[in-house]
Formats: sequence, C-alpha cells, structure tokens
Amino acid sequence: MNYRDNIRVDADLLLEFFLTFARAEFALKNSGFVKGDQRKVLADWESFAESIENNFRKDKNKSLSQAVNYYG
Repeated sequence: MNYRDNIRVDADLLLEFFLTFARAEFALKNSGFVKGDQRKVLADWESFAESIENNFRKDKNKSLSQAVNYYG
C-alpha cells in the first residue's frame, strides 16, 4: 500500500500550503526573526508572535474588538 492512499487532502491544496508556509518562514528570517547558529538558522515564530501580540488583543485594538463583537 502506498502511503499516499491514506491522505485525504487535495494534492494541489497541500502543495499551496507548503509553498505559502515556506514563503512565510523566508519572510520571517529576512525580517530578522531568526534563531539558531551558523549551521542551522530557524524562523523565530515566538518572537514574531510577541511582536504582533497587541494587534490581536481586542482590548487594545478597536477594529478587532468591533469585529469580534460582530461575529461573537
């Protein structure tokens, strides 16, 4: 049995996800959100999340608060 037989995800959709994720990782690294050493450089998702945290707090962002209340 081929391992692909058990995957129930459209192959094009899966490829699009991985390509989008790779672009996001490259953008983070290019913007200085990196960790690691000379042998292995990783995107620093935690630092990025902390840097944008206030944008996703509805008590700090009026537009977000309005959207949450609308859909809530």
